[in-house]
Amino acid sequence: MLKIVGSILLLSLVGLLTVRCSDLYTAMSDLEGIFKTEGRMIKAVEEYLRQERDRLEKIETKLANLRRLNQEGQEDVDAYLSHPFNAFLLTKRFLWEWVDLENWIKISMPSREYIFNTTGLRSKGPQQSDLDGAAEALWRLQDTYKFTPAELVEGAKTEDALKAHHCFEVGRLAYHVANDKYHAIPWMEEAHRLLNNETMEGDFFTMNETEILDHLAFASFSEERLDDAIAFTNKLIALVPDSIRYTDNKAYYQYLLDKKYRPRGETGDLKKLSLDDVEEEEEEEEIAEEDMDEDDLRKVHPDIRQYRALCRGDEGVVKSMPKPALRTCSYQHYDQPQLILQPAKEEIAFVKPRIVVYHDILSNEEIAALKDIAKPRNSTSGHLEQTKFRISKCGWVQHDEAEVIRRLYRRVGAYTGLSMNATEFLQIANYGLGGHYLPHFDFTRDVATHKNGNRIASMLFYLSDVAKGGDTVFIDAGAKIKPEKGSAIFWYNLFKNGKVDERTKHASCPVISGSKWVANMWMHEHGQEFRRPCSTGKSE
Repeated sequence: MLKIVGSILLLSLVGLLTVRCSDLYTAMSDLEGIFKTEGRMIKAVEEYLRQERDRLEKIETKLANLRRLNQEGQEDVDAYLSHPFNAFLLTKRFLWEWVDLENWIKISMPSREYIFNTTGLRSKGPQQSDLDGAAEALWRLQDTYKFTPAELVEGAKTEDALKAHHCFEVGRLAYHVANDKYHAIPWMEEAHRLLNNETMEGDFFTMNETEILDHLAFASFSEERLDDAIAFTNKLIALVPDSIRYTDNKAYYQYLLDKKYRPRGETGDLKKLSLDDVEEEEEEEEIAEEDMDEDDLRKVHPDIRQYRALCRGDEGVVKSMPKPALRTCSYQHYDQPQLILQPAKEEIAFVKPRIVVYHDILSNEEIAALKDIAKPRNSTSGHLEQTKFRISKCGWVQHDEAEVIRRLYRRVGAYTGLSMNATEFLQIANYGLGGHYLPHFDFTRDVATHKNGNRIASMLFYLSDVAKGGDTVFIDAGAKIKPEKGSAIFWYNLFKNGKVDERTKHASCPVISGSKWVANMWMHEHGQEFRRPCSTGKSE
């Protein structure tokens, strides 16, 4: 509208300035027309001022909302960012709401300096890939912990309360950006449930019930949920009875649904079934699908199913210590002089495979020092491992880089009795929003590629507590270890005969709330011959 008003104003001025004076004064009657032209110009400027005031009011409203959200988040940054939906909203706000505000400011010419300054600042902040990753983290938490959208956002600090457009935005990302109709459906359903004549003026996205149902209908069709597609389309037809597209879509969905329950005969022709036959087949189909959970229907790999069940703590999946080998805790010095006055706090968490938890192996001061060393690497020479397999940010620290590193290697040598000469650099990693590591082994099957042999053992240090999620699970063993700041877990990846221990397949559960810091230390075979002597036993 402002462009239109500007064009009218410009044309009016051009029309006035191109009239020659002689023509004007020789035709006095034209003065009446000039008065009318001037009147239109005055009205055009008045309209411009009105719209400018409206624009500034909207900018002020948007700015007040952004200021309030920023202040709320800064009251307790750690608590705010520990909730995954808050982290998503912060990223989304940076990429959408601020862009929307800039668009309103760009309309005004005096805003050039502002745009120049803020564009440079925004380039250093979250990008579209960060928003996509934040949304994928929400979907990952849904898949792993079977959260509904309402459960997932519980406790998040939205503008006032959870609104339909919050859920619509997540569903829209799944639908359009990720082409993930499966995850779009529950968020759109929640958006539809929450939609109660909400005022969307000033929001980046505007949507209504028709738009939500339109997304739901096609997403359901894409996921072969034809009954749902028809149900949503019926609601669309009720809202827009004259729509040919919705009517045609319903007919097509119904055709596919009917075809689904008509098995082909030997000739390839469709059998003529009675209504009773169709109902009977539908009932059998429903019974078969009822016996399958969502992972069955989506053909999820058994390891991933077990991993998710362990992360949730499903009954019968997480295994406890077998009797009579009860979970035991003890002080140990392992005949090491340096541990006489400050022995190791050892807890046998699991027997097969043997998983040992060392409590208080790190002090708070040492943890802070390790994080300080790692943070510059995580932002520069480190890298973000963001794949379907692993999402974390990590850096590598050399053995002799700092006294705290050297002290840690000596301590691990004393605790485990292993040589540290063939130990990899310490890896320090941070798992944030939905950060995880899918089931994997630490050992390699191609030993020839490692001059120091295979990874004989692993030590995983927990540098932080995790409010929710982030557990370490061992897939085949059924063991589950909760992160505890200052503790570490230790296990052997190889039997004494040098064969790999398949029971050590492990994973990191997605972080629900909080930030997870860990450090990994991997010891190799070479140099361990007299510290962990070989054996011909198959299970030693």
